[in-house]
Amino acid sequence: MPTNENPKVSPVPLQQEAVEHGSAPAIPIVGICSSAGGLDALTRFFGAAPSDSGAAFVVVPHLDPNHESMMVELLSRHTKMTVVQATEGAVVEANHVYIIPPNKFLTIKEGAMQLSVPTAVHRTQTAIDAFLRSLAVDQLDRAIAIILSGTGSHGVLGLKEIKFTGGMVMAQVPESAEFDAMPRNAIATGMVDYVLAPEEMPAALIDYVRHWHNGQQQESESTPEQLYRILAILRARTNYDFRSYRKNMLLRRVQRRMSLCHLANLLDYQQRLRDDPAEVVALYKDLLIGVTAFFREPEAFQVLEQQVIPKLLDRVKDDEPLRVWIPACATGEEAYSIAMLLFEALEAAKRPCNIQIFATDLDEEALDLARHGVYPDTIAGDVSEARLHRFFSASGEGSYQVSKQLRDSIVFAQQSLIGDAPFSRIDLLSCRNLLIYLEPELQAQIIRLFHFALKDDSYLLLGPSESIGRESGLFDTVSKKWRVYRRLGPTRHDLVTIPLTGTTLPPFAGPGGMKMAAQASKSPTYRYADLAHRMLLDDYAPASVLINSRHQIYYHQGPTVDYLEFPSGEPTTDLLAISRPGLRTRVRAAVLSALETGETIVDDEARVKRDGHYVACRITVKPAREPKGVDGLLLVSFEDRTEAAGGTHPAKKASHRAQPIADESRVVTQLESELKSTREDLQSTIEELEGSNEELKASNEEVMSMNEELQSANEELETSKEELQSMNEELNTVNVELQTKVHDLEGANNDITNLLSSTDIATLFLDDQLRIKLFTPPTGKLLSLIATDIGRPIGDFSAKVANDNLIKDVQLVIDDLVPIDKEVWTDGSDQRCYLRRIVPYRTADSRIEGVVITFIDITERKRSEAELEARVMKGTEEIRHGRNRLRSIVETAVDGIVTMDLQGTVDLFNPSAERMFGYRADEVIGRNVKMLMPPPYAEAHDGYLESYLRTGKAKIIGIGREVQGKRKDGTVFPVDLAVAEIGAAANPRFVGTMRDLTEIKRAQEELKHEHALSNAIVSTARVIILRLDQQGRIVSFNNYMEELCGFRLEEVKGKDWFDTFIPKHEHDAIKGVFARAIRGAATRGNINTILTKSGAEVLVEWYDNVLQVHGEPFTLLAVGQNVTERDRLEKEFVQAQKMEAIGRLAGGVAHDFNNLLAGITGGLRVAAKDLVADHPARQMLDQVVGEVNRGSSITRRLLDFSRIGKSKTALIDPREALAAGEGMIRRFLGEDVAVRVICDSSRSRIHADASQLEQAVLNLAINSRDAMPQGGRLDIRCSDLEVSTKDVRQLGARIKPGPFVAISVEDSGCGMDERTRKRALEAFFTTKEAGLGTGLGLSSVSTMVEQGGGCLEINSKPEVGTTVRMLFPRVAEGVAAVEVSDDPKAQPPTGKGEVILLVEDATLVRLGVQHVLERLGYVVLSVKDPEHALKELKKSEATVDLLLTDVVLPGMSGPELADAVKGIYPEIQILFMSAFPTEELIAQKRVAPGTITLEKPFGDEQLAEQVRKALANAEP
Repeated sequence: MPTNENPKVSPVPLQQEAVEHGSAPAIPIVGICSSAGGLDALTRFFGAAPSDSGAAFVVVPHLDPNHESMMVELLSRHTKMTVVQATEGAVVEANHVYIIPPNKFLTIKEGAMQLSVPTAVHRTQTAIDAFLRSLAVDQLDRAIAIILSGTGSHGVLGLKEIKFTGGMVMAQVPESAEFDAMPRNAIATGMVDYVLAPEEMPAALIDYVRHWHNGQQQESESTPEQLYRILAILRARTNYDFRSYRKNMLLRRVQRRMSLCHLANLLDYQQRLRDDPAEVVALYKDLLIGVTAFFREPEAFQVLEQQVIPKLLDRVKDDEPLRVWIPACATGEEAYSIAMLLFEALEAAKRPCNIQIFATDLDEEALDLARHGVYPDTIAGDVSEARLHRFFSASGEGSYQVSKQLRDSIVFAQQSLIGDAPFSRIDLLSCRNLLIYLEPELQAQIIRLFHFALKDDSYLLLGPSESIGRESGLFDTVSKKWRVYRRLGPTRHDLVTIPLTGTTLPPFAGPGGMKMAAQASKSPTYRYADLAHRMLLDDYAPASVLINSRHQIYYHQGPTVDYLEFPSGEPTTDLLAISRPGLRTRVRAAVLSALETGETIVDDEARVKRDGHYVACRITVKPAREPKGVDGLLLVSFEDRTEAAGGTHPAKKASHRAQPIADESRVVTQLESELKSTREDLQSTIEELEGSNEELKASNEEVMSMNEELQSANEELETSKEELQSMNEELNTVNVELQTKVHDLEGANNDITNLLSSTDIATLFLDDQLRIKLFTPPTGKLLSLIATDIGRPIGDFSAKVANDNLIKDVQLVIDDLVPIDKEVWTDGSDQRCYLRRIVPYRTADSRIEGVVITFIDITERKRSEAELEARVMKGTEEIRHGRNRLRSIVETAVDGIVTMDLQGTVDLFNPSAERMFGYRADEVIGRNVKMLMPPPYAEAHDGYLESYLRTGKAKIIGIGREVQGKRKDGTVFPVDLAVAEIGAAANPRFVGTMRDLTEIKRAQEELKHEHALSNAIVSTARVIILRLDQQGRIVSFNNYMEELCGFRLEEVKGKDWFDTFIPKHEHDAIKGVFARAIRGAATRGNINTILTKSGAEVLVEWYDNVLQVHGEPFTLLAVGQNVTERDRLEKEFVQAQKMEAIGRLAGGVAHDFNNLLAGITGGLRVAAKDLVADHPARQMLDQVVGEVNRGSSITRRLLDFSRIGKSKTALIDPREALAAGEGMIRRFLGEDVAVRVICDSSRSRIHADASQLEQAVLNLAINSRDAMPQGGRLDIRCSDLEVSTKDVRQLGARIKPGPFVAISVEDSGCGMDERTRKRALEAFFTTKEAGLGTGLGLSSVSTMVEQGGGCLEINSKPEVGTTVRMLFPRVAEGVAAVEVSDDPKAQPPTGKGEVILLVEDATLVRLGVQHVLERLGYVVLSVKDPEHALKELKKSEATVDLLLTDVVLPGMSGPELADAVKGIYPEIQILFMSAFPTEELIAQKRVAPGTITLEKPFGDEQLAEQVRKALANAEP
């Protein structure tokens, strides 16, 4: 199928080309059909079609029957051809486009268009199919159809008719159609020649018509030979011989394929067939002509229904199948049509449907469609509504499927009528519209084949253009017009050969085959044996005729003219009717005797009158014995009898002529003898007749019952070979059909299983004993059933629904076969309503084997019904009060309302009109409305009314305009008047609605002042306001732009914006943004550099908007903000973030130094333990201690840098800190983000570093801005909060319940998924692109909050936004920060003999601390790990007063050890020491907030002071 080629269109019109070839011009008529979405396809088609193509186009879209079509106007815009609406009788012209009118059926006859109004006869047949069918009938193989966008299957039946007549069909590529159902259904038929986009169709169409015309012109003497070779290729590839098909038909179909392939001659097409197997298949399908329809020629099926089928039913017994054969069934419509008639007749006769229908065809694809039985919904035009309901079911969108019962009654099988054995013992055979395509000889052979296949008195149905030809002796005519025939005579095996030979043709070999075939078909073929037999018969055989039992002649031999004479008038084959005088009685008696006895009968007493005289003759009647199966045939021989001694002699070729009888006595004797013989014959006949009557009366019933069986058995025995061959074909066909049905049955079972397991509808199957057969899963829940309950009675179960009458209702349905619907409710608090439906369970043969119960949940429907009922009652109430409401509306309307009659007399004047004009209603009602108008309106008013009533042309009515009104005091004021016509056409009335425009006019004046004010604002605004045209030229800009860039508008107006203000390296990017903006794309927030007059660069952030006029872009309005300073601040902030990351690294280094320095300090303390102050080593150690202190100071500076060390915390009001940083936040975020700072009225405070808090909030705000690239909302809130124990668990933080201050930052950005949210606090984790973020922002904020004893909470949802909340412990008002003195001259406090348990895993640190504590007067128990500490406690006799432990210990942490010790000594005091800063420990949740910790390295004074302070907590 050519689908992608787009051949070039020759500029020569088709008509001109026809004239140049010397033929009469023929106008191609193209039917274009469309439905929904067809306008776009039509405009694309005609936009590509040339205006001088020479073709006529008839457009048949699916139009609204109630509205005028605008199709003519719309298509005229896309083509230069004349576009008109089709009219009755108009003859189509070339280069014209005709549009079907709305609510009309369009047909074409002899090139003229005919219109009709749709009636009930058309029913569901669409105008599209009606037109295409008429186009096919009128144009035949010149018909062309195009199927474009649309819904449903419109056009399918019509295009089949066009293909049937040899026309061409195009369809739109479904992917290019707005609605693809129509083209898809057309393509699915397999009959579409081109599948193209609409704009590609005109070229292919014109090229096709040109090749078709050229192909017809080029037929020559060599055409038969070339056609013969094409058929040879076709037979070699398909194994089917088309030589017996009519030559003209074959040539037309081949030429059509040549046109589709754009080939000019048959030789090129032969090569195409050799090279392209697909083209061989396409030609094969074209030659098969597989087009049919339901009830094609309905009158023929009416004859079948009324005259044939009743006789068949009377003849066929109930236990015998009624056998039907439909050869060449195509896609099965005719087979299903006959099946429907048979089903209806059998049902009307109340007989079982015992029928066997064999439908055969060559095309396996067509047979597959027939087996499935799915047809488009347009078949409703051919099938009655009752039959659609009875034999079809809706199958998907726009299709019907034949019922399973009907499909099961037909066996569809592939069979060659010419090459394969026929079916036998057929009661009805229908072969319509096949014979017309075959040569006469093959037609005759097929007719004889049909006679062989049919039973006696069975029926044959042919097409209206077909007949039985010269085989009239085999069939009797039932309906001459509709070609219905009845089989006559016995089966003639001698007339049938399988396979059929058709026209005598030589083998496919060598050139000249077709010519030799033609000569062979015209010349008789003789054989020597036949010649010898014929000469012997002519010389020696007597005159003989072969007849049947009804005296009908089948064959003549010899000089029968001496014994038979042929009367004038209609010819007859009845032997008795043409017997010469004297023979009729003798022949009848002899034939009767031969039939009764089965023996040869010889009558020597017969006399025949010839030439006025009687001649003695012999009549011999011999029953035929061979071949088998010819019972009832007899050979009747005649020969003259000569008087001679010894007998008689046979007559020679020269007949003996009787001599005239000389005397009268011999004549009298002859007459007396003949009379005597006649009397004897008559008496014998009477006696035989009486005897026969008696015998017939006695055995009539037996003979009648056995006759059919004997005849059938005889035929079966005599034709066993043919029967076995036919039966084998049937068995193969049935086997294929059974395999197909098994496959379909497996699929159906799988579908039912999946349907029952997936449906939400509770369904229960019960047998006729009310036992459970099957149920769906929802039924198990509803009725408390399990799988093992199958087979148990339904009465054994208690359901969750009210089923009191279930058993009774089921029994009623089984008895009455009437479904029962009932609403039932479930028990319990959550009541639901179900529609319980009980229907009979019917088998395929209509037996009732139980019921099917479904429970459909209709709770929502019941609720909706209740709501609907309430609405209806409410609506009824509203309608009842509608008139009062309408009056209230009129009375309270703001606009003045006036109604008047044709003469302008006022009959309604509402209160608003009274206030508007100053009149009371009674002063105006009854008077002419012009009293409310000033001159000249008053004088012209009556003329307006008169003109409108006369011409129907409105000047104000239905239009509305501004006029002037006159008040009672004479003042004139502007009025907006709208007048509408109301009431019936016979008595129209007018209503006027008026609005006082005085205030509007005043508002318009104020608007002018506001416009001037807006201009002033634009000129003074501190943002850039710029207008560019569509080419990017400068139209205008404001004063701020002049101030910023240094150019006056007059200097650059009309110049290119990009060349004037944009740096060259940014040209391409900015032009791309401009192009997107001018097309309407959102380009808000783009930042680029502009150049000033002095060459300086300014960063501007732009917000663009396209102004449109009549839907087209007119100008670009851009508003720009100078963000140079903001960009600088952002860069500084990024630098600060980088420094923060470096600081955290420095903090880690400081932590490592602290561990080293603590070890060194411990070692020095041990080393100096026993040295006096003036010892040189002691002095050296003191110098080392000084250096250690210097190292400690260095680590403290590193900690300060990293903000992990001690911050500059103070008691601050967070609300004041937020207020102080609000300005910076707004500058950083810009105008796209709406910022709100919302604080409660509390004055609570927190311990925090104010600068760090501001930095943290700014950090969070910038993260939010990055999550809102198109702008959005940012809320910063501060409020007091009470945190409960439950809140602590939900937060998962190591904080204690109590009062807190919550500071939250909430945005409307893109949000985070759960995985990102969980990792957000990890250091160096970022979702930004490389180079745009460090991943330290949220981590540093979390650290700062946790240093203050609080925690950080993140809540986020994708596409909704993110909220980050910081919780700080709240400090009551009036509490001041405790300051610790660091004076080095102060003396360290000493101990009083208290016992201290020292736990430290670093040996040097432990020894140094122990030395200092013992020197201060404490008793020290020193251990290296928690395990030894616990053991020491248990064995110590002294009470331990203080536990001094490192936080990080092997096996158990310091806090965990403290908890264990508290269990032994509840009163013991705890003091921690660590190389980590306290804030870091709190942040890492190693210690609780508020815990006192000695930070390594620490001095002796610090140790003494913190130990003393810890012990002081235990003192009373």
